[in-house]
Amino acid sequence: MKKNISRPAEVPLLTAGIITDTHIREEPASCRKVRRALELFRELKADLLINCGDIANHHAPEGYRHYRELIDTTFAGVRKKPEEIFVYAGHDRGGDIDPEQAFPALKKHLAIPHDPDCELNFKGYTFLVFDQYVDMEQFEKTIGAAVAKSPGKPVFVIAHVPPARTFHNSVLWGSEVRRQVMEKFPGAIHISGHIHGSLHDELNIWQGAFTAVNAGCLSSWGGEFAGSVPQIKPSDGVLFMEVFADRIQFRRYDLTGKREYAPERRWCFPWPFCPETAPYDPERLKKERPAPLFPSRARLALTPCGKKFETLKLRFTPARPDVYLYRVLIEKKSGTGRFEQVAVKEECGSFWRAPSKAARPMEITLSGGYFEARKRYRITLIPVNYWGKEGNALSGECTIPAATPAKVLFESKDPMAELPFLTDLKGGQPLKREGELYFDDAWNARLELPGKVWDIPGGTRLRFIADIRTVQETERRWVMNLRNPEPLANGSPRIHTAKGDLSSRYVIDFEMIEGFKFYLLIRSGDPGRIGFDYVRLEELPGEGK
Repeated sequence: MKKNISRPAEVPLLTAGIITDTHIREEPASCRKVRRALELFRELKADLLINCGDIANHHAPEGYRHYRELIDTTFAGVRKKPEEIFVYAGHDRGGDIDPEQAFPALKKHLAIPHDPDCELNFKGYTFLVFDQYVDMEQFEKTIGAAVAKSPGKPVFVIAHVPPARTFHNSVLWGSEVRRQVMEKFPGAIHISGHIHGSLHDELNIWQGAFTAVNAGCLSSWGGEFAGSVPQIKPSDGVLFMEVFADRIQFRRYDLTGKREYAPERRWCFPWPFCPETAPYDPERLKKERPAPLFPSRARLALTPCGKKFETLKLRFTPARPDVYLYRVLIEKKSGTGRFEQVAVKEECGSFWRAPSKAARPMEITLSGGYFEARKRYRITLIPVNYWGKEGNALSGECTIPAATPAKVLFESKDPMAELPFLTDLKGGQPLKREGELYFDDAWNARLELPGKVWDIPGGTRLRFIADIRTVQETERRWVMNLRNPEPLANGSPRIHTAKGDLSSRYVIDFEMIEGFKFYLLIRSGDPGRIGFDYVRLEELPGEGK
């Protein structure tokens, strides 16, 4: 009888444990995720430890020293301790501290064995380390020289800020210059942090003219979803890189329980790199991966909530597979019997939850600011995968119950005529009109309400409602939030606008801060056109009203 002979597993030539955006503070407890990551990397026998930057939350010297103690104690007794790479990033600078002062202190506190910008070699592989403020000319020159010296081998570019238009948040938080440089060097692999994503999704690896990988974060993340304030979610994902002679593989781990996430879908690609056959090209993945689908018997349940009707709750069985977001269409029944669109919102899918929780019925809560009492509404829910492919839709209808009316503090049915729309955070000039819309090419623009509107006691619950048309053809969209000019302070989190030509209602529920006078800030997008059709500020009914 022929014996079953098992072949030994192939041993990688180089391994690296990769984390980023740890945002530790002064107290030792803030390093607990770092401790778990180091323990995992010890178990996996990592040759190299990489932190892609924002190590501490605003340059915390004592936190850096706790971090160093953790490394030393975790790897005490290990015959060969792993090498270390740290990226010097914005939070490690500490606000307005000059990098020339902050970075030497960082190196001292953490006992970093290399300079902010350097070339390192491990087991025959080149690692180029760049701080967040590196000169781009030097960035390109260094990568070019290293790639020329390493034909057929990958050159690893370790940085904080990713190239633009690679990962989910990199349109806003990535660097276009880095993208242009990296496109010249298909032999380089860019590894970064900064964008605070979840390693549970498939959007932290990207291939086009080159390869880019993002390590997520060890703090929290929100996401980029049009029309919605992102829910802040915990993150404990880390990467483990394995370099083989003919391929490179990234394994994703949750530190809770030290479980490998989706081992059947490890990020693995052949080397040398060929852009024409790259497995993580987003256009290729969009064609190959199936659209997410709701189960055949799935239904959308709509439940008005609150004695005074505060929210509309959507409950449904999640679609599968690979739902990155749900697109929510809100339509109101008109006097003619037709449904007319009120708003389009995007809500994050449940992919980031543990598998047992992700499979449970899902809920989405819509603010009462989208609705009118005694009116009939239709809600349509469309699942969208990581690469933008839409699946089948669920729809439901309901009539909004009578509710205690909110106290209207300000209302404009013609904001384009009645409210100034100005450039900059203060001062500035009126934006130019192109027909019915403004042409907005300012990095910061603001819609101002009359100052006396904001003579409101601190702690008052308020709701800001605006019907806005945006025309944006590029991927870089605007974000909006309420902002106080002096001192500069946000009154609400950022909300992203939608790509394309879209009219939608935006609703911001917030709490008044005594003495502040907010404007609606529109910022960060590429030039486009924008118009305001309606604006209302109202005081929400309190308990007992």
